Amino acid sequence: MGGEPISWYNESFYLVKDSDSGDDVGYVTSAFWSPSMGSNIAFAVMPRSHWRQGTGVKVELPADGIVDAEVVRVPFFDPTKEMPKTAL
Repeated sequence: MGGEPISWYNESFYLVKDSDSGDDVGYVTSAFWSPSMGSNIAFAVMPRSHWRQGTGVKVELPADGIVDAEVVRVPFFDPTKEMPKTAL
C-alpha cells in the first residue's frame, strides 16, 4: 500500500475503493509500515469480488489522501519461512 510510512494506530477504518469506479468496496481494519516489505501493509474487509490476488484498489489515508494498494496473499512476506530466524 502506498503513502508515507504508517507509524500510528488507526483509530477508525480507512475506506477501500474500487480502482476503476471509485466506489467504496470495504475498509481497512489495521495498517502499519513493514520494514521487511519496505511499504505499508494492511488487513481489509472487502467483498469476494475484490479478493483475487493482484487486484488493485485504492485506500483513503488521513495523511496522504487516496493511495494505491494491491490484494496479496498472506503471509505478506516469506511464506516458505526461508528467512533466518533472529535470536530473541
